[in-house]
Amino acid sequence: MKPLFKRTLPLLALLSGTAITYGQAWTNWNLSFKGSTIRTIVPHTLSTKQSRIQSLITWADRSTVSTDPLGSNADGLFRPGDVVVVTPDQMLWFDRSGGTSPTTNGGGGMLRGVWQLMTDGSGNLNFARIINTHNYAPNLFAAGAAPGQQGSGAQLLGNFGEENIDNGITWAIEHETNAAIMPNTGVLISTVDTGLYSSEGGIFVQFSGQLANSPGATLPSGIDSGYDMDLRPGVEGRVAYTLTYRIPPTGRQWRQEISLSVTQNRFGPLATAVLSHNLSGHAGSKISYVSSPSLIGYPVDHGWFTTATSPYYTLSGYTLSHRDYAWMPESARPTNVTWAETPPGQGLLLAIGAPTLTYPSPFFEMRTSGSLLPGFSSSYVFQAIDNRQADNTVQRVNAMDVQLFDVSRTKTPRTFDSGQNLSLIVDYALR
Repeated sequence: MKPLFKRTLPLLALLSGTAITYGQAWTNWNLSFKGSTIRTIVPHTLSTKQSRIQSLITWADRSTVSTDPLGSNADGLFRPGDVVVVTPDQMLWFDRSGGTSPTTNGGGGMLRGVWQLMTDGSGNLNFARIINTHNYAPNLFAAGAAPGQQGSGAQLLGNFGEENIDNGITWAIEHETNAAIMPNTGVLISTVDTGLYSSEGGIFVQFSGQLANSPGATLPSGIDSGYDMDLRPGVEGRVAYTLTYRIPPTGRQWRQEISLSVTQNRFGPLATAVLSHNLSGHAGSKISYVSSPSLIGYPVDHGWFTTATSPYYTLSGYTLSHRDYAWMPESARPTNVTWAETPPGQGLLLAIGAPTLTYPSPFFEMRTSGSLLPGFSSSYVFQAIDNRQADNTVQRVNAMDVQLFDVSRTKTPRTFDSGQNLSLIVDYALR
């Protein structure tokens, strides 16, 4: 695989022969956790707060399975060997362990948990969205958004073959159960490149591994092993990935960069490829959307959105559409409207939030463009999908996806040959 980074420095540094490093080194801890350790990375401003941060990690973990993280000793979804980044404004949980279910349940180093942080009235670093007197702070991603709820956070996945079917059998990054933590993890960006957050003193979190298939599932015909990515019988394909996050020392934002390299035979043919984000659902509550350009119902728009009475926020350089979607049982929705999306190749921004809740859920925002998704610049669409439980009464999760391609639209499966590389870049923020 080609190296992901090049050591490019400002002109002054090149002329003087001196590297320019922005910011102070972050602190890396291996904190005691569930009989082992969990890798924890904090900016220098929090380097004296180890005890408090260890408590926050414990409470966040317990909050994925219990509404009483202070009083219970519940075993949450975090696992030893995972990576957690804590800044004054956010906690990010990167899941290396995943689960053993055939459904997607995190792993591979993908971001699976996000919590807003703030300094509380007592001067302590604490969660910004606390639901009860027990310091219960549910995850903003679906995993643990309700006690014990499984699910992924961010994920890259898809199906093989010539038909887009949601059968629980997927290839994905999060099916990798042995993701390696790369040496750049916890390293100042400015010591490696001059990219995003380098001048703010940001760091990398980086993992590598192999795309893998759903654990425990019956593999599709032609897929010969858990890591086989070539649908031809008896021919094993391999795809390596490097997963890189760029994280600033303050603020509630980050960048995700995914690099795929076909290292053996072929990758495909593929029916779908999706960058998905499973956000917390809020049963009975109005969900609000911010997008550029506007979302429309697919395949036919029936006006299931209403225009928001006032803009939720503005962002320089973007013309944003602000829409609301009132709680509507599945039985009351038009049967041929299953989601809303942007036109192909035009999506720039999509955010989903619940600002009218008693404890408002922030807008979870993603931004990308065709130039950041080479190879999919004309086919990708942003999608907002309201997933329900089988009884249609509980909104389990809001899916916020970048569908890179779908064979039902393109009519032609995608196949990538040995030596081909793919790059996917998305920026995120909480607003």
